[in-house]
Amino acid sequence: MSHRHPLASGYALVMTLIILAMAGSLLVVSARRHLRMASDVARARRELERRWTALSLQRSITGPAIEKLLTDEEKLTGQPVSSLSLDLQLGAIAYHLVLADEQSKVNVNILLAGRNRMDVETKLNKMLGDASIHMAVDLRPLDRTDDSPGSRPIQSWSQVFSVHDWPNETEAKAAATRDAMDLITCWGNGQIHFRRAPNLALHAALEDVLDRLSLDKLTQRRQSSPDMSLDEIVKSLALTEKQSQLVRDRLTDKSAAWSLRLEARQQPWKEHCLYVYADMSPNSSNLMCVTW
Repeated sequence: MSHRHPLASGYALVMTLIILAMAGSLLVVSARRHLRMASDVARARRELERRWTALSLQRSITGPAIEKLLTDEEKLTGQPVSSLSLDLQLGAIAYHLVLADEQSKVNVNILLAGRNRMDVETKLNKMLGDASIHMAVDLRPLDRTDDSPGSRPIQSWSQVFSVHDWPNETEAKAAATRDAMDLITCWGNGQIHFRRAPNLALHAALEDVLDRLSLDKLTQRRQSSPDMSLDEIVKSLALTEKQSQLVRDRLTDKSAAWSLRLEARQQPWKEHCLYVYADMSPNSSNLMCVTW
């Protein structure tokens, strides 16, 4: 009759426990790997949905199409319309679209032409403050030797505001960002649509040319006399020849730059895309995209 030594039994028990521990660890590692794979698959699917939606919108919405939608809305309401918004739900992702006339906003590049950067920052911050928008302008223009009105030292929102923390922005900051984007642009030919632009944007674009009284007359007459042309309104202001020419150079009643702002949300994830169509040609595919 054989007898097991107690030490052998203890050794077998220890080895069994070690093997079970290793197996448990391997199961945990395997489970984590599969969870990561599942998360990557979900992320890839979400990204594909977002990209497909963005591509579909990009192909179907052009600058002239945005202009037609804005014009049709103006005919319905009898009022100038600078932007339209739309909400969509596609699968688990909620989309908020904003179609806008970029020339209904003050162009930061025009303000910078021949001016001190800090003075322009002060002007824009005052405009945002008057509109109760809590955003601080921090201009970072490209190095340049050309100060002409046609130069574009500002080519992105990251040069106007600090956007490094936008992915983690609060809802209040997101709202302030949207409001600021309704007043300021860095795209287009620099002229501002004198009928669609808010009073604050119009004043910021012309306050170095016209005094307060002339600015008030301009804003009042564009509202009270919608059938008057830009040239007729300028003539009615009794300006000097130089002032009249500067006002005509800075204002327009036709737009050549539009944007599609696309906000995609699926808690806790969100993404913002800004598509800018900046060309006068109806068949143009000149498109810029900014994502954050």
